[in-house]
Amino acid sequence: MIGIVGALDVPIIYYSVEWWRGLHPKVLKVSGGQGLDPAMARTLALCSITFILLFFLFLLLRVRLGLLQDQVESLKVLADRRTSHMEPA
Repeated sequence: MIGIVGALDVPIIYYSVEWWRGLHPKVLKVSGGQGLDPAMARTLALCSITFILLFFLFLLLRVRLGLLQDQVESLKVLADRRTSHMEPA
C-alpha cells in the first residue's frame, strides 16, 4: 500500500517545483554556465571526500572485526579439541 501511494506521489513531487514556485529555492547561475557557486562547489567536494574516507575507514574496521571473529572461532575450536583430548575416559 505504501509503495502504491509513493508511486502515485512521484509526479506530484516532480511537478511541485513548477506549481508552487515560491516554496522552492531558485537555481543560481554563475558565469561559466555552472549553477554552483565556487565556494559551494569546494564545500561539496570536501564533504564528498570526507564521506568517502569515512566509508573506507568503516570498511577497514569491519574487515578487521571479521578477521578477529574468525580468529576467535579458530581458538574456540582449538580449545574444544584440547579439552576433549585431556578429559579422562
